[in-house]
Amino acid sequence: IVEGAALDVFEKEPPQDSPLLKLEKVIATPHLGASTEEAQINVSVDIARQVKDALLGKEVRNAVNFPCIERHLLETLKPYLNLLEKMGAMHTQLSEGHIKEVRIKYIGEIWNKLDTQPLTIALIKGMLSPILQETVNFVNAPLIAKERGIGIKEIKTTEIEDFANAVSVEVITDKVENLIMGTLFADNSARIVKINEFYLEAIPQGVMLILHNWDKPGVIGNIGTILGRNKINIASMTFGREKPGGRAISVLNLDSPVPENVIKELKSTENILDAKVIKL
Repeated sequence: IVEGAALDVFEKEPPQDSPLLKLEKVIATPHLGASTEEAQINVSVDIARQVKDALLGKEVRNAVNFPCIERHLLETLKPYLNLLEKMGAMHTQLSEGHIKEVRIKYIGEIWNKLDTQPLTIALIKGMLSPILQETVNFVNAPLIAKERGIGIKEIKTTEIEDFANAVSVEVITDKVENLIMGTLFADNSARIVKINEFYLEAIPQGVMLILHNWDKPGVIGNIGTILGRNKINIASMTFGREKPGGRAISVLNLDSPVPENVIKELKSTENILDAKVIKL
């Protein structure tokens, strides 16, 4: 025996000549029956409160498509969020081909106390931004990556490798595999400390010129001469090498963009194997 029924969805709306509507023990509403005047007022007030909290730097409640970060944890995560987003942008600009898989390794004890999901999202956003520009954000980045067939693998380890707390990101495309490791110094300043097999100490900001070269006398001088002749000022430089005389990497932070003709000149210079410009 059915004592009563409340219905809010019909196959066709509004329902026409339904016998259910004539029964005393049946209550029927349109599909949007909850959209009463009172409900709309309550929703508006709740939205206003959450916007106010967000503007005051408080945590955003009830977000289903982005992890909520408590305010005291945000202070710890914020420099890492910036670092991961820049590492993602570097990977996209360094790697040729379609990205198939991203492997993220969070290294150190700190990650046992922190939710790394926002960091992974920041990395994905950074990877997609050079391609999609303003159409990608922290909310839609994971969905876009999934739609593009990019596999994301995330692991945590307390095994100390080279740095007490660091993040290592390996990107595999249909053409190459590249690894970038980043960390924060004591003053929370971000550093790239490894690119593939090369250890270095690079500042991830602005215009970066990344060169692969042979570790031979005169290479650095030639780079400086070419940039100086073209009125491009070097803000900072860092180097890494496999062994004396072997393959090496040179990373320069520059005060201005590098024209294509200067890139071609650098590539044609003796002992320079490759040159790429990264914009962060």
